[in-house]
Amino acid sequence: MPAAGAAAPAVDEGAGQPQEDPELPEQRPREGGRSSFMRPLVVLALPGMYLFYKYNQYRQEQRELSRRRVTERELQHLHHKIVSKFLIVLVKFVHLPVGKRIASLDQTIPPVVTS
Repeated sequence: MPAAGAAAPAVDEGAGQPQEDPELPEQRPREGGRSSFMRPLVVLALPGMYLFYKYNQYRQEQRELSRRRVTERELQHLHHKIVSKFLIVLVKFVHLPVGKRIASLDQTIPPVVTS
């Protein structure tokens, strides 16, 4: 707020009005020759671009499929290894006399510590 007796600040007549931006497309003159020349080329390129996209999509699916096969093979190998080890331990455990079975269970199961 201006002090008493001070003049009010001057206001420009065009203040608050939108300024014309030279970069807006509506205000620039159109280059009609270039867009009419590029349109047929874009139309001709679209089928090729679509085929290229589909080919890349196919290659990606093939890569994922091969990775999935490798992963499934590794999981199958690990499953077989775990089951084999478990069966070996189970067979050894079954062939032990009853007294040694209890002793071997006491050795394999850690004691519970209560505080």
